[in-house]
Amino acid sequence: NNVPSDFFDLVYTGYIDPIVDPLDIDEDINSTDSKVDNAIERCNSSDPLVQKVAVREQAVQEEWFASWISEMIRIAAPGKVIIIEETSLPLCMSTDDWGGVSRSWWEKAIHKYKWDVTKDILMRDSSVFDLRYHVMLKKNDAAK
Repeated sequence: NNVPSDFFDLVYTGYIDPIVDPLDIDEDINSTDSKVDNAIERCNSSDPLVQKVAVREQAVQEEWFASWISEMIRIAAPGKVIIIEETSLPLCMSTDDWGGVSRSWWEKAIHKYKWDVTKDILMRDSSVFDLRYHVMLKKNDAAK
């Protein structure tokens, strides 16, 4: 917490790096691509136990994103904007990227993490990467 709360008129990130191998299953593998390939195999597995691992990996990914967004909201001044660009979809939804969060995750996350933002979420498709999207949140005004 080196940055004061309610400080910035705009809080922005161009991209939140996902955690590759969030459960450290492939800790002995150095190649990021190999770790992602293994995670994709877990997503596509017909084994229910392996699918549970993929679901748990996504849950850790979502917690990672939530920690970043929570901090961005904390440092935004009341009534100001928080922008997250180039958000990736979850790895099991889009195997052409390294993982992220779904568009539907944001509304659930606002309630789950009790984020101090308006209920209006603005999303736009990325013009650079086909399967990514941008998100804009607005922190609630202090008077509310």
